[in-house]
Amino acid sequence: MLVYWLKIVFALDIAKLPSTGSPPNRLTGATAVHDDIENRIITFGGFDYQLNQYTSELKTFSLKSLEWGILTAHSNIIPPGLDFAQMYLREDRRLFVFFGASGSGNNNEVYSYDLLKYTWKIEELTGYRMLGRFRFAFTSFTYNNITYVGIFGGLTVDEMDHNLYLVNMETLEARKMPYNDQGPWIRVGTTLTYYNNTLYMYGYIRKGLAPNDDQTGIYAYSLIEEKWTLIPAGDKPAPEMRFEHYAYLYNDEMYIIFGLRIDILYERRDIWKFNFSNQSWTLILNNIKDYKAESANVIIGSKVYLLYGRETYTVFNSILTIDLAQDIPVFEYISVNMLTPLKRMNHCDYMYIFGGLYSYGSYLNDMWRFHFTTEYWEPVIPNGDIPPARAQSACVKTSGNSFAIFGGTDGINAFDDLYFYHESYNTWIKAQVSGDKPSGRWSSCMCYYEYKYFIIGGQNIQQAFSDLWIYSYVDEKYTLVKSDFITFGIMRHNCWLTSDTDSVKINIIGGATFEFYPNPFVFTVQIFSNLYVEVSVMLYSPYVSFSETNIVISKNKLFMVYGSTWNKVAMPYFSVLDMITLNAVTKLAKLQSNEIYGHTVSHYGKAFYIFGGGISHNMGIIPNIVSNLLYKFTSDDDPDYKIPCSDGTLEPDCLPCNEGTYFMIDHCEPCPKGTYSPYISALYIEQCFPCPAGTFSPNEGSAYCIDCPCQTHCPIGTFEPKLFTENLIMTNIQPLSYSGHSKYITESVLKMWYFIVSLGLFILFIAIIFKKIWKLLSKVDVFANQHSQDLNVPIVYKRTNIGGLFSLLFILVAFVSIAGSIMNYTLNNITEIKALVPVITLGENIQAKSIMITSTFYIYGGECVSSINICSKDIEYSIKGIQFSKVDANCKIIENNCVVYLEFDDFQLEQTIASVYIELKESRSYASYIGVNITSSSSIPNEISSVFISATPPSKDYLFRGTTPTVMSYKFTPSVFTSESTEWPSFETGFHVSSYNDVVIGSLATQKTIHSQAYLRVHITIEKSDTGMTTQRKLNSTLFIFVGGLLGSVFGFMGIFTTAMAFTEGFVGYISKKEGRKVLVQDLYKNMEKLGYEFDKYKIKQASSKIRPACYQITTNYIDPN
Repeated sequence: MLVYWLKIVFALDIAKLPSTGSPPNRLTGATAVHDDIENRIITFGGFDYQLNQYTSELKTFSLKSLEWGILTAHSNIIPPGLDFAQMYLREDRRLFVFFGASGSGNNNEVYSYDLLKYTWKIEELTGYRMLGRFRFAFTSFTYNNITYVGIFGGLTVDEMDHNLYLVNMETLEARKMPYNDQGPWIRVGTTLTYYNNTLYMYGYIRKGLAPNDDQTGIYAYSLIEEKWTLIPAGDKPAPEMRFEHYAYLYNDEMYIIFGLRIDILYERRDIWKFNFSNQSWTLILNNIKDYKAESANVIIGSKVYLLYGRETYTVFNSILTIDLAQDIPVFEYISVNMLTPLKRMNHCDYMYIFGGLYSYGSYLNDMWRFHFTTEYWEPVIPNGDIPPARAQSACVKTSGNSFAIFGGTDGINAFDDLYFYHESYNTWIKAQVSGDKPSGRWSSCMCYYEYKYFIIGGQNIQQAFSDLWIYSYVDEKYTLVKSDFITFGIMRHNCWLTSDTDSVKINIIGGATFEFYPNPFVFTVQIFSNLYVEVSVMLYSPYVSFSETNIVISKNKLFMVYGSTWNKVAMPYFSVLDMITLNAVTKLAKLQSNEIYGHTVSHYGKAFYIFGGGISHNMGIIPNIVSNLLYKFTSDDDPDYKIPCSDGTLEPDCLPCNEGTYFMIDHCEPCPKGTYSPYISALYIEQCFPCPAGTFSPNEGSAYCIDCPCQTHCPIGTFEPKLFTENLIMTNIQPLSYSGHSKYITESVLKMWYFIVSLGLFILFIAIIFKKIWKLLSKVDVFANQHSQDLNVPIVYKRTNIGGLFSLLFILVAFVSIAGSIMNYTLNNITEIKALVPVITLGENIQAKSIMITSTFYIYGGECVSSINICSKDIEYSIKGIQFSKVDANCKIIENNCVVYLEFDDFQLEQTIASVYIELKESRSYASYIGVNITSSSSIPNEISSVFISATPPSKDYLFRGTTPTVMSYKFTPSVFTSESTEWPSFETGFHVSSYNDVVIGSLATQKTIHSQAYLRVHITIEKSDTGMTTQRKLNSTLFIFVGGLLGSVFGFMGIFTTAMAFTEGFVGYISKKEGRKVLVQDLYKNMEKLGYEFDKYKIKQASSKIRPACYQITTNYIDPN
């Protein structure tokens, strides 16, 4: 589609940050002069503490606009970096640099810089050939209408000097001045001040190094008499001895400012003035807070300007002015001290700046972060595998403020490596790669989507590329999607990505061919899930053909800011493309007289922040000139060109999302429980970090976490302290061996026996006590035909009391026996036989009716379930070596745990080793613990086999997260069940589950490194046992056998009771007969006694009478037993 771009001049609000522009690096030992024509200060050299080297840059500070600038060099001769050199600006606009120290030693050269031609040259001094030096006293003055510079002392390659030299700045003739006994001896760090045909040297030397070592006096050198004179301090107040101070003439008085005493490491924080008329000192100000040493310094009017410098532990890049016109000097900073990145171009910038080209052949790998709310820079010292210095890398933002870089160049090498920077723990990680990968290149572009990195085009020293690669962070390998998605190689382009349900679209804008021919097309490369690629042209227009530009996508608009074309022309345009209508405008937005390219653009609030880049003049690119300026672009006047609020801020005022929240389309969403976010304007939920171990956050939207209460446990990501890990122990539930009801039967029968015995004893007791009861027992005698009979006597069946007693006992015992037999037959008629056999002998396709695999991810960080209460689309599983009729997957959130259920019907193992692979791909899929429980229906009816295994990190500071799965191993033993009883099925199969091997812990992450890992994986392996288990349940007896046995036992008991009864009756009969005979004998004896008494012993003899015997009843207790 051909789109018409409207090119207009549009008023953008462009401001420098800070208003002075980015200050130079922190320096010491620089030198300065005042350029009164341009009303600016020019500084040269010094030691650069950011580059850690001496510098030769010429920097400017305009006293009109109060802005920093730079003077570039366009000559083959450039001075080395010099420290403690001195400068003088001649009327012909030539800037002279005298001597100084370089990294290789003293510099003996004098250089000049032409402010009109921007060129350096080496100047030759005539006359006395003085050696180069540093830390020397220096001043310029006019004497007899001739301009001179005076040089005293300093450290040469040979020695510390004590001579005075004058250089005629018109002829460049040097002269060594005469020296006399009153002159100062060897000194460094002193000052020279010219007043009334005399040079005044001030500064001390350590005692003993000079014959006249006055340490506080002033040495005056008369140019008329050409000799030295000492002006001693005497007893009057005078400055303490010092060196490395500043000395200036103002209102015919010499001011001494600051200074050092290095032998005792003491800073002189005062200002003194010396009156030449009365030769006296006056203390102006003491105990000055704003102190600087080793500064570039210059006096303009009444103000002394101190640029850069240091105090004890701090190095500055600020400008401090001291106004001497006031009775008490006034101190003011006209440029504040601040840290700023080095100048650079072709770097990466996503709130963080990395790498870039500093100057020709000099590449960077430092990092900086810009804080948008406070508008200040912060240096970042990262950990990990820091990428080597490079520029022109492909960069892409991933999650939060983390980003990745690919490739780039250091001027010699073309890199093919991929690095990830993780903001949460400030660490670089180098990508691990297996297999093929893109060749080394630079000037490519890169997009990111769901742990995949799309790399498009680029160049090396020989060609530009038109290939498209995908790097999978999860699989750690590249895939070449297409080697020629367009007909020409493309480089220096930009790209962005959009996604559909089954594809991603990579849009490519701008760039050029290898021959720098501009690309006027906007391509769309659609990549489907099967890696099929379709390429189309979104639009055609020469106004989108910029290279070395930067784009911003926001609210369906594309913003393209500046850039270059043909590798020669800088484009000062600000372009906007409506992504829906494809209508576009381009705006002229000049940065003073310069244009930039190779810069970066960040979007925050309603502004664009543009940093660095190469510099051009009137659209012409000037090689090797780069910037570290930061510009802020705003545009509120015209709604068509208004810069929308950035992600992370809310319309209409672009207020940022607070700590504890993150941006979600058009509102700020609170962080979930168990997490916190210390960031404002957080863009992703990944910036909500789980609470560290030992802390918790019970509420949503927390900006910090609370310490865990005593005697509670808080793993990473806890929202409610509790002691639940005690349950995370291995548990094992297996089918029990069949035991029938033997115990129940035994206990029941034993109770009945106790009852029968008790009842029998009770009946016997009652029968003995109550004779009527005893007599009634004969009526229940069932043993009438079993009583003993006498021989040769007719058989007569009779019932007896003893027979009745034994009949009752027999009935009770028979009842217990019958009841016990019936219970044993009905409840304990099974014998179970188990055996382990080779699984091949089972001869059946063993399957379990049901298998449940329950995986619990404790203290889970993701969603787990979707809005319709099913498993999240990012929770996947794969099954190998298993056959089944159906599998149901379900997920639940139980408290803070994600539980994944897999239920199989008709489960069979097709292979010896099978597996279930569960993969949680949510961006916040992590867990403090993992537990897996497998429950199988057993072949034994109504029984299960279940094993629970847990995985625990090595310490509380780790959790499960990453691509390497945690492996949990199980063994399945096939089992077969057969039964002869109708109570159970005659044949069943199933599995017995057991643990197998130790748990293999997978990838781990800490609370900070969570987002440097991807996914959460569990690999459940199931090994089929070589042996199987058979279980047989056999009947102990059939009904026929049971009835026969029951009758036999009853009649057996009857025989036993008959025998016992006969024995009892016989015994009772024997006892009765024996007792009967004894009674008979006793009765006979008594009767005989009575008869004898009657007839013999007691006979009364009387003659006249006869006594008749008394009549006695003779009884017997003998009872006939019959």
